[in-house]
Amino acid sequence: VEFKDGLLDLTTQVAFAQKGEEPDVKLSDLNAALRSLRMDVPGESEPLWRVPLLALKDATVDISKRSVVIGSLESRDGSGFVQREQDGTISYARLIKTRAAESETKQPGPEDKASWSVDTKRIALSRFRIVFEDRALAAPVRIVVSELSVRGENFSNVQNSLGKATLQAKINDRGTLKFAGTIGTRPVAGRLEVEAQGIDVVPFRPYLADQVNFLLTSGMIGTKGSLGFDTSGDGPAKINYDGSAHILDFATVDKSGAQDLLKWKSLALDGIQFNLEPFHLRIGDINLADFYARVILGADGKINLQKLTT
Repeated sequence: VEFKDGLLDLTTQVAFAQKGEEPDVKLSDLNAALRSLRMDVPGESEPLWRVPLLALKDATVDISKRSVVIGSLESRDGSGFVQREQDGTISYARLIKTRAAESETKQPGPEDKASWSVDTKRIALSRFRIVFEDRALAAPVRIVVSELSVRGENFSNVQNSLGKATLQAKINDRGTLKFAGTIGTRPVAGRLEVEAQGIDVVPFRPYLADQVNFLLTSGMIGTKGSLGFDTSGDGPAKINYDGSAHILDFATVDKSGAQDLLKWKSLALDGIQFNLEPFHLRIGDINLADFYARVILGADGKINLQKLTT
């Protein structure tokens, strides 16, 4: 990564004392601000990351205890560009150059065994914009997440700790998405209330190209419910969702694009209970309005709707 621009302001109080073999160093009243930060990946036309202001306030660092406490982390009006290459790698994987592993005969020292604890009392990110471009598909996909805001309280990497978080954003300038609840990082786990409205499914059409025998021409999805996830323990992650979902103004045409195939005004799924491991899916009610389907009986005795998926 190349830093094309950026200014750093920093103030702190430093305390130093020699205690035994290791020095005791503490930073207190640490305040820092990164201004006009721009990061580029060589060869890409769009900046990887732009942030007019990233501020860290009221932080303390205790090196001997390997502890960092941040009073608040604030930023606004940032923009990022995420890209998936044709080989499936993500552009952010190129940020850090890797090196060959050191000899396995090396004995771990004290610095290898200790881990740093990081506690953030408050996170406030506002008005971010992130562009995701997927070039691994036959037809590239471009998804724009705008007006992204994140609010967080008491985030920590301490074992089994949970912090409060709220995230809301617009998807492709039309749909809205919101998460609110608790999240932990060790292990990754949490419970979030989810609400999505008016997310256009057409930009995601290339992901279905090899799986369906029709062309998606319109449709908006939404959902409201409670999402739980837990990666602790052995085996796959535990994921469950309880809520409802709807698909509005859904329409498809045949592969030639000449005739309507399947469409409806509204499809509502209520009383959804989903569990990934072990797999379980229950839907309490299904309500379908203004449904249309063009049914053709083929020479093989099968109707065309039986061949919607490949």
